[in-house]
Amino acid sequence: MHYELIDESNEQPIQLTDVQEWCVLDESDEALTQNIIELVVSRFQHHTRRQLINATFELTRHCFDYTIPLRKPMVSEIVSVKYIDDAGTEQTVDPSNYRLIGPSASKNLVFKSTFELPSNLDDFEAVKIQLVAGYGEDFESIPSDIRGCIAMSVANIFEQRGEDPSKTQIPEPAKAIMDAYKIIEL
Repeated sequence: MHYELIDESNEQPIQLTDVQEWCVLDESDEALTQNIIELVVSRFQHHTRRQLINATFELTRHCFDYTIPLRKPMVSEIVSVKYIDDAGTEQTVDPSNYRLIGPSASKNLVFKSTFELPSNLDDFEAVKIQLVAGYGEDFESIPSDIRGCIAMSVANIFEQRGEDPSKTQIPEPAKAIMDAYKIIEL
C-alpha cells in the first residue's frame, strides 16, 4: 500500500501579508519569501504527515477489503475506486457501493455488504483509489494556529538568512504547534 501525489494546487496555506505581521518585507523580498514559504510548508506537511491545501492522491493496493483504512488525514472525497480484473481490464467501482466513514484524521473507505468484492486479483497493484485530502481549497480553510506557525517559521528563516544554517531552524513555539498536529501511527 502506497500513496502517490496526482494533483496539487499552487495555492499556499499562508499569504505574504501573514508573514509581514512577523517581519518587515519590501517588494524585492517577495520572491525569496515565497520560496521560504514553500520550504516551510513542505517541512510542516512532512513532519505532521498532513496535507494542508487540498490535493489528489492515489492509493495503490493489492487487494480489496470491506473496510480500507485510508491512513491519510483530512480525506474529504473519494474520486474513484478502480481495479484490474482477471482479464487485465480496468474496472471502475460504482460510487453507490462505498462511502467514507470515521473522523477527519482517520477516515475509512467502506464497501456495502451487498457489493461483491473482486477476488483473484493477479496484479500486485491491482486496486487504485484516488482521493482528495487537505483542509480545503485555499488559505482561509487552514486553522489559524497552523498559519501562524508557518508565518513565524518563514519570518525566522528570512531574518536569519545568510547566517549559520543551524540557526535557520523552525522556532520552538512553531515546532510545538507542528508536534501537536503530527499524526502518529500506532
